Amino acid sequence: MAPAGIGDRVEGFHAVAEAIKAGRVYELFIEQGRAKRPDVRSLVDVAVGSGVKIETVPSVKAMARTEVPQGLVANASPIEPLAVEDLAAAHRVYLEATERKVGTHVGLGGKT
Repeated sequence: MAPAGIGDRVEGFHAVAEAIKAGRVYELFIEQGRAKRPDVRSLVDVAVGSGVKIETVPSVKAMARTEVPQGLVANASPIEPLAVEDLAAAHRVYLEATERKVGTHVGLGGKT
């Protein structure tokens, strides 16, 4: 199981975009030099629509935990830990639903 609190800081364009999409981000810091890029503007529009607080800063490097934050750092709700048993149960439900839909037995190795 992952340690509690993992994922409370998200960095980089794609990671931040996915965290916003998942509803986890509550605060986003954008480096001034990146703020006008069309892809970042689109991301900001989605974030604002989700109620995320946006702040433009001269640099995100001091708050970054990685070497290349791509000008974006987000504070987010931590990822909830999931027990292996719960993951296995969810996988079983998925396999059963897939079997009903396609009419074949689908196991870990593919169709059988």
